[in-house]
Amino acid sequence: MLMLVVMTGLLAQSAKKPLTNTDVVDMVHAGLADSTIILAIKNSGTNFDTSPQALIELKKSGVTQAVMDAMLGAANASPGMATASASSPDAQALMAKVIHALGGEKAIQAVRTTRITSIKEVKTPALNTTFEVQLTNVFPDRVNLTIKSPQAYRTTVYQPNGAFILVDGKVQPFPEAAQQETLNTLRMGIIYIAQHVNDPQYSFAIGGTEKIGKIETTVLQISTGKIQAKWNVDPESGRLIRVTRAMGGADGKPSVIRFEYDDWRTVSGVRVPFKVFQNDVLATEVKSYEINPEIPAGLFDKPGDVSGSTTSSSPKASSEVASRSNAVPDGGTRSAWKAPLFRDVRKKYENTSVMVLANPSSLRILGHITEWQLAKEKKGRYAGTGKYLDFKYVGQSAKVVAVQLEHNSIEEAHRLGPSEDDTLDPYFSLIVRFDDGTTAIATTFPISAKDIAVPAEDAARNLAAMRAGATAMLGKKVYAIAYSHFYYPDLKVADAVEVVQSGYASTSVDQVRDVPHLQPLTVTKAGFLKPANALLLTLTLPDGRNVISMVKCDGKDDSCFGNYGSELFAEIPSGLTAGEVEAIRHGTYFTGMSKGALYMSIGLPDRENDYGRGGYQLVYADGKVLIYTDADGKITDSQSFN
Repeated sequence: MLMLVVMTGLLAQSAKKPLTNTDVVDMVHAGLADSTIILAIKNSGTNFDTSPQALIELKKSGVTQAVMDAMLGAANASPGMATASASSPDAQALMAKVIHALGGEKAIQAVRTTRITSIKEVKTPALNTTFEVQLTNVFPDRVNLTIKSPQAYRTTVYQPNGAFILVDGKVQPFPEAAQQETLNTLRMGIIYIAQHVNDPQYSFAIGGTEKIGKIETTVLQISTGKIQAKWNVDPESGRLIRVTRAMGGADGKPSVIRFEYDDWRTVSGVRVPFKVFQNDVLATEVKSYEINPEIPAGLFDKPGDVSGSTTSSSPKASSEVASRSNAVPDGGTRSAWKAPLFRDVRKKYENTSVMVLANPSSLRILGHITEWQLAKEKKGRYAGTGKYLDFKYVGQSAKVVAVQLEHNSIEEAHRLGPSEDDTLDPYFSLIVRFDDGTTAIATTFPISAKDIAVPAEDAARNLAAMRAGATAMLGKKVYAIAYSHFYYPDLKVADAVEVVQSGYASTSVDQVRDVPHLQPLTVTKAGFLKPANALLLTLTLPDGRNVISMVKCDGKDDSCFGNYGSELFAEIPSGLTAGEVEAIRHGTYFTGMSKGALYMSIGLPDRENDYGRGGYQLVYADGKVLIYTDADGKITDSQSFN
């Protein structure tokens, strides 16, 4: 659970940033009265540094003693550490059962560090890739989350002093509100709470009962200050069934996240789940879970410099950047891709107009895009300010005002001649300026530049095709299959963009899952979702309900059918037999059915195993269903384990 909760916490969005020392200094310099500043401190969340050196700096900046006293008082009464109300005896007894089910107090208290590794396969018609996710936690307050794929490498480090994000070798700031959400998440982790069951800062109360499946669970309400969670516990065994808590949402309002667990195993005497479901969808399948592993030296250290300065970075960071420069979408190396020189890159982008995009694998924080930062110029070169570009700029056109080579550890190895123009496969920055004067910078390699910006002419051409496609779709009948994706009519634009950019792999947006297969659905509305470069369709089902679907288009035709996306068909595929059509409509399969028809009927498998002689074993439902096909792609047998 900790793996998924921390990942969710790092992506959580918050409406109100806690006050910092810098905010107080800014208010003082703006001439606000002490009484006004003190009132702001009392009525806001705070994240003050009240170390002796910080207090000296505040004094030098003109902050009065009264304001510093208020800051010290707020720091000592941090909402996240406020003393909770007393726990009820029944709740304490239930927590004792939970701790026993987790392995017992002795085993729980012995946990000092954990390292969890999971492999997440994203397999959809629009995206087929694998992410390796490794979470290292050092109790009570340090975490390193590393996400690797053939296309990207990202590390997020949280610790009380020195939190940061490293994206493809480039250091980025970790927004303070996201840091606070991460700390809250750590304090509400299963093991952490079990270790603090006798801590007066935590309170436990019984909140009635709730039936989950066949189990009548007891609701355990847990709180520490302003942080709350609800645990559903099997009262007989003490097994934790579900955890529910509110986290920051995309619109600044809390969103309720529900986690359920399966495949519990014993690791170093502690029972931990190897499968975690988020809002009823399998979100994490753990590959390895280590308790008290040896922590590599420097795991929480910020690289010396991989953000574009002229000083050399650490060997480890250098190797990561070099590894990233060799990655290509098909998982091979750049030897299979003709890399350009820096002069070619400059010629392509200088003095042109581009449409700004967000990378499909981007992890958005606080409504901003992590690839783009606000930029400032100094001595002829641009640098990021540490503040992300607002999400509203995605899909807008901007003028490229500069293209600059970034001086990093791989530049020398890629330099083929005396000039920086002779750098092969350069790590470079695009600097753009919008009509409102906003200047932004993004750093990338040539092969991934298309994910952050496209030429304005191409964007205009695609826009015309998309609008034509929307007009052509109105009133048409379309047909869905098992791996089509549908959403409720109140879908928000930001959520729709997230769905498309994730390759329809997002699990944070609720889907409509009972849309009939290969039955006519009518397109009643069609619009262009510019930030995602997709069509937004309203479809009327045979029973009269409306659902939303997004179709990602490439601008090559007016219909947008035939492209991957939500896999809507303009007609029932002619290659299907009458028996296959009937099976797809009922979500079933039979011996002799083609593999393609099987996918349309019950969806894509979790994985495919080579079964010999050209045949495959298709694994569904976490191994509970196995379907076998021959060399011709026809079903020969199946097994079901319930």
